[in-house]
Amino acid sequence: MNKIINIAVFDFKKLFRDKVAILSMILLPLVFTFIMSSIYPNSKDIQEIPKVGVGVTNLCSSELAATLVEELRADPSVYLLELTEQEILDAVKSSGIEVGFIIPEDFGQEKEDIINYNITVVKTPSSSGHSAIVSILESSFTEIIAKEGTRGYYKNKLDSLNITEQNRILFILSKKFDEKINKGSLVTVESSVYTAGNNIKKFDGRAQSSMGIAVMFVMFIVIIGGMGTILDDKKNNTWGRLGISPTSFTQIMAGKILGTFIKGWTQIIVLILFGKFVLGVDWGNSLGTSIIVLSIYLLSVTGIGMFLATLVKTDAQLGPLATIIIIPTSMLSGCYWPIEIMSETMQKIAVLFPQYWAMKALRSTVIANMSLSDTAIPLIIMGAMGMFFFVLSTMSGAFKHEPKQKRGKGADVAA
Repeated sequence: MNKIINIAVFDFKKLFRDKVAILSMILLPLVFTFIMSSIYPNSKDIQEIPKVGVGVTNLCSSELAATLVEELRADPSVYLLELTEQEILDAVKSSGIEVGFIIPEDFGQEKEDIINYNITVVKTPSSSGHSAIVSILESSFTEIIAKEGTRGYYKNKLDSLNITEQNRILFILSKKFDEKINKGSLVTVESSVYTAGNNIKKFDGRAQSSMGIAVMFVMFIVIIGGMGTILDDKKNNTWGRLGISPTSFTQIMAGKILGTFIKGWTQIIVLILFGKFVLGVDWGNSLGTSIIVLSIYLLSVTGIGMFLATLVKTDAQLGPLATIIIIPTSMLSGCYWPIEIMSETMQKIAVLFPQYWAMKALRSTVIANMSLSDTAIPLIIMGAMGMFFFVLSTMSGAFKHEPKQKRGKGADVAA
């Protein structure tokens, strides 16, 4: 047992004597976690949304066009500027405003049984926010048409019934209509999840990002910083010297795997502490279950790392290969963003990767505070993946210590 621990400790010290390794395995994940987590601000950090500059040229003298302009002016997210056509073109070109609207002279007029409701939209090709502004315009116009249509319908009814005080009734009707519209959306959509005990908890985007970056970078340190040391030992002939030492192959591999496990957990602890105390991420109440999930994930990734190490000859070759595999599969597995936003096909492909099952289990423990039994399926699958690749690696014979042969006179002599 002492030999296994000594090998593990030696590998751990060897990694952290390398300043470049510390930078890429510790500092880089912290920076990446901070950047990705900043995409999802805490509710207390959300400030008033600044108004967007919008230009409008109203060439129509109708009441409908004037009402539409006033509706736009009243929108809390829009800062409306009444400009000429040329001023709108110049302002959009210079990025002074996000988008401009030109209401034509015949707006709302009927021509050949078709009512003209066309409005010219002016924007730059690179504009990313014009769609939201156009949606505001469409929503405002829909409210106006609905209101006018309702008013016209009841006016016709009142005319047919010869009811007095029509104007007063129509005024009250318009007022009630405005009150209903100004209350906002009748349906409010809020992202939330059910947690243990049937409690409801809001979706925490920062926890999602913090978990995802931890899962992704752990693969790097396990595969490159862990299994890469074996290839480095082979290059420097340290692996051969270990083979002739009074240490069994099983002890050597156990020491290497234990060292990799320690490196992975070192990075996980750093990222968890950084997320909790710097970013304010709530890692939930099921910490013990999360530890088990991450431990099984580490073992699973170690098996994959061993398999990848059999495909190359040096640690310099392992790095690019691991990067090509880790980053795309982490994206597909929901480490960068919630997997639910991806297409159904991509979600089906994601189940092939251990990161997917690690994220699935961590969402259950960190966000939903669920127990170990609720993560049984992801744990079994991650364990099976790790065992499968471990068996492939050992069967390949790539890690066996084979004595070198040197050429003698007329015969091969074992070194």
